[in-house]
Amino acid sequence: MSEIEYLLEKVQKKKENLNFINDILIELSQNPKKSHLHIVDYLLETFEKTKLRKININLVYLLGELGKDVNLEKKYIEYLFATFYSSDRWIRAEVLKAFEKNIGAIESNDMFFQALSSALKEEYETNNINALIILLQLDEFPKSLFEDLLMVLNVGKPNLKKHINKMIKRFFFDESSIFTLLNLNGNYRIVKPRGFRSILQSILPSVNKIQALQRLIEDSNWEETSKSLFLKEIALVINLINKLNN
Repeated sequence: MSEIEYLLEKVQKKKENLNFINDILIELSQNPKKSHLHIVDYLLETFEKTKLRKININLVYLLGELGKDVNLEKKYIEYLFATFYSSDRWIRAEVLKAFEKNIGAIESNDMFFQALSSALKEEYETNNINALIILLQLDEFPKSLFEDLLMVLNVGKPNLKKHINKMIKRFFFDESSIFTLLNLNGNYRIVKPRGFRSILQSILPSVNKIQALQRLIEDSNWEETSKSLFLKEIALVINLINKLNN
């Protein structure tokens, strides 16, 4: 009897002992092998939703670890998305980590950006950060998530701000790309002053870029109230830079 056959037999005999099942999943995650998918298959095919909910966090973690070396099939990816939308924030956090480990297999799924949008909108900083970490791995920032990014930027928490700065520097590194981010679909209406200050800080110490952004906003057809607010923030930053340089 092979190792996986032995483990599968143990799982089948003790399937009602969920503590045992969770312990097995944790153990398999320490040294994941493709053959362990037989255990995953058995659990997904035979456990009802109520029982799956009690082992989901460890099952998700195992799939995340397996995905580092194995291309996850569609059924496993669908399970991850279904779990994301039916679980609490702690399990969603684990699903997002599994997405990060399997970005190549996940990013083409139609539900991928929807899940990231949901994570960015959560009032749970860990999942906001997990979503930002995943987005930093993409070749370009998805336009469908511009609004969600700006909503997170408005929060202003230190840990979020750190990741937002990385995001701005990676995808919106010049004045024209920043203007596009703010201009698309009237996104500028979403940004609060502290959020805009974070954008300006991300392109410091380049005064030239800030002044170029200033001209783009001046020439825009934005609502005057918003335009005035952004130009005021830019003027404050430029004045501060000038004082520091004198």
